[in-house]
Amino acid sequence: MERCYWTGYCKENRIVATEKIAAIISEFGCLLSANMFSDLSTSFVMEVDSKKINALSKALNKYIRFEDQGIIGSASNEEVIIMLNVTFTKGTGNLKIEVPSVPG
Repeated sequence: MERCYWTGYCKENRIVATEKIAAIISEFGCLLSANMFSDLSTSFVMEVDSKKINALSKALNKYIRFEDQGIIGSASNEEVIIMLNVTFTKGTGNLKIEVPSVPG
């Protein structure tokens, strides 16, 4: 199984963009994990059929400006693991998650 590493930047709101990126990934393959690092970046790991990589990349271009993309597509039916790191340009590095107060 081939692995590929993609990096890119997103100008959208992190919460909205993460949802949209995950939906696009699920449309073309299988999202294996998504890990958030503060509000600056999110790392996605996905498994995609190599024939769908070009279409996936094109769909993600709506939200991500890619800096580096390893391989772009293949004629084989091989599954490819793609590790995508997205940096959010509007991030502050100071993620705050508000927890509602619970009575009791």
